Amino acid sequence: MKSEVVDNAGDGQPQVRIFCEYGPDHGLGHVMRCLALAQALVRAGAEVTFFTHSRQAAVQELLSGHGMSVEKLPESGRGLDFDPPVKENILTIFDHYGATEEQMLAYRRAGTRLAAIDDLADRRFSCEAVLNQNLGAGDLVYRVESGTKVLLGPRYALLRETILGVKRDPQERCVLITFGGAHLPDKVEAVLRRIAALDRRLKKPLRLLLATTSAQLPVVEALFQGLRHIEIEVFVDRLDLAPALRRCAFALTAAGSTVLELACLGVPQIALGLSPNQEVNGLKITAAGIGVYLGEAASLQVGALEEAFLSFLRGGKTLARMSERGRELVDGQGASRAAAELLKLLPAGRQPLQISSQP
Repeated sequence: MKSEVVDNAGDGQPQVRIFCEYGPDHGLGHVMRCLALAQALVRAGAEVTFFTHSRQAAVQELLSGHGMSVEKLPESGRGLDFDPPVKENILTIFDHYGATEEQMLAYRRAGTRLAAIDDLADRRFSCEAVLNQNLGAGDLVYRVESGTKVLLGPRYALLRETILGVKRDPQERCVLITFGGAHLPDKVEAVLRRIAALDRRLKKPLRLLLATTSAQLPVVEALFQGLRHIEIEVFVDRLDLAPALRRCAFALTAAGSTVLELACLGVPQIALGLSPNQEVNGLKITAAGIGVYLGEAASLQVGALEEAFLSFLRGGKTLARMSERGRELVDGQGASRAAAELLKLLPAGRQPLQISSQP
């Protein structure tokens, strides 16, 4: 272990440390769902501190603005390569694909209580709890210790307080387009180019609420300049899209954490896969009845995106059913449920799980 983390936590209040990464290489879904969980933990009486190797100032300001302490780890760090806390009444939660089984075992041998937020089930988890909020989480097989809590599916969807407070305006007919915070200029530009080309097929004005980054803004403006029917309203480097969610009739989105936010608010969605970890969610969107998943953005069938988009613009009963099904599937209580389950790992006198030697 490399970076020592000093524990100044009090003895009475439950103490939780959350470790995650964010930024162009990681996207924003991980930190947003961790923030949602942190908010629920604080409501339940815990004190939460974030730990990260990332340096994106806007995200750190977002966390601080919600009352979260942020401890910066060396940028060169990887996974759980910092020392576990000394006290046993502290829970460490990590949301990071780079945390290895060896690092988890080292934490556990030090007596630390450890929980994971995951999407892939791609390694053995030596933890006391694993949470996967995705629609297809139940299809995955997790290799865990005997007695590990496994919290699966949208019953544990981690939604931030600003999302839960959104009240949609049924009179608004805008369309939200958002692809998260990862830096994927080629994939995003190709999709936006196809949407812009729809202008010649439209007969009525259409306002797009388009979330983008300052780096991609010049490309976005060039693509939609001078169109007859489509008008764009850009949200540049915005970490909180609640204002846009209030106004959208449906959304075109990546098949990440935003899928669950949209479902909870009753927003029908057209989803695309922008990274391999989104496939678990994506493949279940159509089956769940909350929208349609068109597959990987880089290999879309000719005309599939255009026809789906035009169909959603026509609206009707299909979209109404998607809206209703979304609210049924994601009830907004997932973060509170998850926080309650995770805090049960900390009662006085509870013994940590025994570490198995089985592969």
